Amino acid sequence: DAGVVDYTRISLPGPLQLVVVYLTSSFAYMGRLFKMDMPCDYYPARITYPLQKLLAKFHWVEQPPNQVLEFFSVPHLTNVGGFMEPFYQDGGSLFLVFAIVLYTFIFDRIVIKIMKNISAMGIIMIATICFISFMAFFVPKVASTATWFTIIAAFLLSYLMPSKTREKIPGQ
Repeated sequence: DAGVVDYTRISLPGPLQLVVVYLTSSFAYMGRLFKMDMPCDYYPARITYPLQKLLAKFHWVEQPPNQVLEFFSVPHLTNVGGFMEPFYQDGGSLFLVFAIVLYTFIFDRIVIKIMKNISAMGIIMIATICFISFMAFFVPKVASTATWFTIIAAFLLSYLMPSKTREKIPGQ
């Protein structure tokens, strides 16, 4: 395959080579998905996994696809798709462009906006967004139930409570 890196030729000490392979697997995995040219239905089942799972319990939608990805040999066996995988699988290049804009610009704008009127819950939201961004090359945390719960709870506690009851950070 043209463009596929043979990680078996990397001459690093064993444990370090495993780390390098794991850190770069999402790029190889996405390369494989691009070559497969899989059809998409433009329905965000993977991106909105927690919501889809809840709606499926009430039989309003079908069960969303499993979050555990299929293993591909790229040339090593991996199922690390990174943050781009659910967007690409759900909506092809269109959703992929949205994902790149989301992770590159929108998350930063959200953090800047939160920092202008910071509260204790705002710090939780910022920490969650930083965690999502940090984990992006491993796994799409933006599609996890814990992330959705944390962001929604922090938003509700920060912006729907009267401003007098919001906990401010000392020194503001």
